[in-house]
Amino acid sequence: MLELQTKVGISGYVKKVEAIHADTGVRRILYEGGPNQILLSGMQPLGDRGDWMNYCQVGTSDAAVSNLNTSLQGWVAGTNTVFLTTTGAQSTPPYYGWKQKIFRFPILTGTNQNLNEVGVGWDDGRPGFTDTLLSRALIVDILGVRSTPTWVVGEYLDVTYELRYYPPLIDVTGNVTINGLGFDYILRALAVTSTSAWGTNIGSLIGQYSLFASDWSAYDGAIGAITASVPSGIAAACDNANQYNFAVGSPDYTQGIGVDCGLSGWNLVAGLRCIKIATTAGYYQLQLTADGTGGGILGDPLWKTAGFHIAARMHLTWAEGTIP
Repeated sequence: MLELQTKVGISGYVKKVEAIHADTGVRRILYEGGPNQILLSGMQPLGDRGDWMNYCQVGTSDAAVSNLNTSLQGWVAGTNTVFLTTTGAQSTPPYYGWKQKIFRFPILTGTNQNLNEVGVGWDDGRPGFTDTLLSRALIVDILGVRSTPTWVVGEYLDVTYELRYYPPLIDVTGNVTINGLGFDYILRALAVTSTSAWGTNIGSLIGQYSLFASDWSAYDGAIGAITASVPSGIAAACDNANQYNFAVGSPDYTQGIGVDCGLSGWNLVAGLRCIKIATTAGYYQLQLTADGTGGGILGDPLWKTAGFHIAARMHLTWAEGTIP
């Protein structure tokens, strides 16, 4: 059994808040945008549910933002109407995948409404519903001073929000015993400039990603750079696409991700050197090199045959900000 652990960073940004007159189409920028606070109550649901970036809320409170907040402090409205969704990944450092949504609030009726705060989460936040936010931000001017723009009757509201996944930039190394033999391992991010690897699945439940058996493949070549699309060498897929998630008691904000390659999976004539690990929070790669203990030959790959299967488990932890 392989037991591994790595971490991904998350950051959120309110990119823009605009009011658009329904009749004339005239746009007014109410907020030029900036970073938000990821809330502690919003962190665990990333590994529990797949709709945590589906709603936007606006409110009137200018109370200081704290990661202990669980809701907007002066809720006004919420929506799950998304006008546009785009995804991407940075091609140069700092590497991150991103997903951006433009949330659209319906035309305001009744009286004009002052605004001070914005949040994104998994419910519209109507009174009586708390613990529904991933993030909260105050509306400020270009100098960072709190401001109170007005949403005017006859206008609808567009809020552009972006969430990013930052890959780990430093290798995780260690040693593991497999079938009595010792192996040194390197665990490293993979395909960090790929939208499909690091951007497309943002907003989904953090966990395994295995639409096809080849999503978790073994390779007989060496580990690649973090920008490589796959490790080097000849590939061999699992004999199934039944990867799984499992609960991890500690630390907080961690999802367990497992795979069993099956008897006919990962069999390579030149031996198994690397494994590609696909998750909804990025792709990773693992290299195994025999350390010479337990009767193994120093420097050898793992000699996997149809007489054995391999089970591997990775603990994927997330935290706010970039990851070294």
